[in-house]
Amino acid sequence: MVSPTGKEPTITSGKGANKLRVLVVEDEGRLVAMLLRVIGRIGCVPEAAVRCKEALIKAKNRTYDLILLDHYLSDGSGFDLLAQIKKLQPAAEIVTMTGENSKEIELQCRNQRVIYHLIKPFDFNELISLISHAAQRKSEKN
Repeated sequence: MVSPTGKEPTITSGKGANKLRVLVVEDEGRLVAMLLRVIGRIGCVPEAAVRCKEALIKAKNRTYDLILLDHYLSDGSGFDLLAQIKKLQPAAEIVTMTGENSKEIELQCRNQRVIYHLIKPFDFNELISLISHAAQRKSEKN
């Protein structure tokens, strides 16, 4: 996560209300903590939901630019949740995450217009790159 200059990368999507808002929907506690820490350190505003119901409540009450969505949650399917979240957050870009690497899941992701599918365990530099691209697209829209 540290660049060759010894500094952590920073996403320059703006300040205050213009910072990239990221919702992490994941039920594995240690991964949630790491994701929130990394996303916050690069200058974004991270939030977490550990259950489908909690993710829906957050998606109804706030606007997110990027949603990191686990496929398998303790209280339901990330794919079922995906359709509901897309209705609530049509402008949000969605990245799915799973430990299962199958062609079926990859096809489902493409059909749902997911921007990227991360296979766990994933490289946090890959995640930072995805977030950086999402921030760039957001700034180009504004």
